[in-house]
Amino acid sequence: MTWRSFYYWRRNQVTRLPSRLDVEQVREVRGAESFKIKADLFRIVVCQSTSGRLELGIPAPDVPLVRRAVQRDQGEPFPVSG
Repeated sequence: MTWRSFYYWRRNQVTRLPSRLDVEQVREVRGAESFKIKADLFRIVVCQSTSGRLELGIPAPDVPLVRRAVQRDQGEPFPVSG
């Protein structure tokens, strides 16, 4: 999987995500994050990988898509609710 920044000055920058990601939680945008990420439109998907922890700002409607992509990439079942 790859990650593409939403910010216009980095829009062409693509980062390859670690091959093994586990979604730990999906949480609300909070604190200083809300200066750059619209809390009412985005959620933070917290993932753990072998190389460390990732926190990705995802548009709220796309959170289930990210969870399915992680499941498909791992070939393991993963609950899609909430």
